[in-house]
Amino acid sequence: MLLFELNKDEARAFMRVISEFVSIDNKIKREEKSIIDKYISKLNVSKEEIDGLSHKEAMEVLNRSEENIKKMVYFELLGVALIDGDYENSEVDFLEEVAEKFNISRSLKIALANYYFDIDNMKDKSEEEAKERLIKILN
Repeated sequence: MLLFELNKDEARAFMRVISEFVSIDNKIKREEKSIIDKYISKLNVSKEEIDGLSHKEAMEVLNRSEENIKKMVYFELLGVALIDGDYENSEVDFLEEVAEKFNISRSLKIALANYYFDIDNMKDKSEEEAKERLIKILN
């Protein structure tokens, strides 16, 4: 998780988007709730701050961000989509909307998905090595 690079406005916007994303399939699973709680804690953002921002405003904030921030947001959304084992059409559509808005290329989307699918193969790697591999993909 490279979200420490987000400024306060980006953190609020990210949390608004991710909160909407987990509820898009009308069922928030335990794994999704757990990751949301971790994000809130790590980013030090309150529920009130998240609720005070509309989806449109959040996307505008994130769209003004640097390219690496946009890629990181997409990466985190993808991870949340995959965490519960269900990959619903509504989630795919949401990810496509974000990718289009942020100009995320098809090749980057595939590389990021492959990163998640290869996580089991990276168990013998250190957390730092896995992070370095992700940074390489994002750049």
